[in-house]
Amino acid sequence: MGLHFIRPDTKIDFVGFRYVAYCVSAALILLGLVSLVVKGGPRYGIDFAGGIVVQVKFEQKTDMTQVRQALEDQNLPVLVIQQIGAPEDSEYLVRTSSSEISSEDVRTSVSQALEQKLPQAKGDIRRLEMV
Repeated sequence: MGLHFIRPDTKIDFVGFRYVAYCVSAALILLGLVSLVVKGGPRYGIDFAGGIVVQVKFEQKTDMTQVRQALEDQNLPVLVIQQIGAPEDSEYLVRTSSSEISSEDVRTSVSQALEQKLPQAKGDIRRLEMV
């Protein structure tokens, strides 16, 4: 007998349903285009938009709001701070969306801000990537 996923006597008129499939496909495409217009276009990640990612680890427990407050005065465009790992690890990714600033300028401004505003936490820049 063998293993049959579809019974041998099954007859489906795929060609007869083609107009239904055309309508469903057109509706989904139209829905996607309307969604793009309503949301203001695609939101590209840093991989497509360009920018710099800095990974910072602190020796002492540090809150994300403290890191944000320390870095806000550095005039880094579109600053996004994301916690990675467990909260007690105090490790963060700092993303900036401008590729006009050199990576060394970003490294300098981030390290200076952390030394000035959070000296007790002892932040260490683990990684810096420019995309």
